[in-house]
Amino acid sequence: MIDINKEDVGIIMTALTKSVAYDIQMEIKRLIKMESGYATGEYERSIEVKQTSDGFEVYTEKEYGPYLEWGTGLFVAAGHGTPHRIVPTKSSCLTWIDRRTGKRVFAKSVKGIEPRFYFTKSVDLVNAKYNNDVTRKIANFIEGKSKIAIAERFEKTGLVIGR
Repeated sequence: MIDINKEDVGIIMTALTKSVAYDIQMEIKRLIKMESGYATGEYERSIEVKQTSDGFEVYTEKEYGPYLEWGTGLFVAAGHGTPHRIVPTKSSCLTWIDRRTGKRVFAKSVKGIEPRFYFTKSVDLVNAKYNNDVTRKIANFIEGKSKIAIAERFEKTGLVIGR
């Protein structure tokens, strides 16, 4: 049986939550880099982790983040809007510069973009990683004397965390 006091539980839970948040952040950035060959990297750099009253949050402040996650137009994910063609509301056509070709494109309507699910996929991938050995993940974010004390307690039970 492992003997852990309330202070230890707080340290462990904070460390685990922080570790999970940073792993999710890195996984999201990896997926973005892997799937968006012609992007500038601006969205990837916008993925941040911040501490909240409930733990840690992985987020982006980019206004188009939800559109990349859940899709738009005909491809919008269930529960995140009604599928429809995207049409202009203030002019006779939609227009933009194609990043790949550098040419201006005009269209009466577009289908939208398919959802990327960067955040959703990353949570699933990180959960699968944590399924095996949570103690090493905890050890990465516990520091100083607390880390050594908790490591010694874990070792007494046969669970080992790195120092």
